[in-house]
Amino acid sequence: MPSRFLVQPNGKLARFSTIVDNFTHYDLSEEEAYEVCLDNMGRLDARAKVARGLARGLDAEFGWNECLETIRICHGEKELASVLKEILGSADEASENEESGAKCPEKFRETDG
Repeated sequence: MPSRFLVQPNGKLARFSTIVDNFTHYDLSEEEAYEVCLDNMGRLDARAKVARGLARGLDAEFGWNECLETIRICHGEKELASVLKEILGSADEASENEESGAKCPEKFRETDG
């Protein structure tokens, strides 16, 4: 999946997919982002991809604000508001996540059946 990691305003990493033009993961630590990458690439490539995301920082050329604008253009204001509510509103809920601090937007979570 063509995607990139970027730094969120809270300093954690988010994965933005250029296929769905939306975030597929957010609130990731560096190690969690690395684990996500391992699904599609080898260890060295995964480390390099995460490192590029960290190096870009919050104000990268294609960073947080550009991703939000892409969501708004492709999916509309309602989806953008939903994404912002889920991601930015998630800070208080991060400790409640059963698996880790990492989050995956509801629409991208796998369901049974």
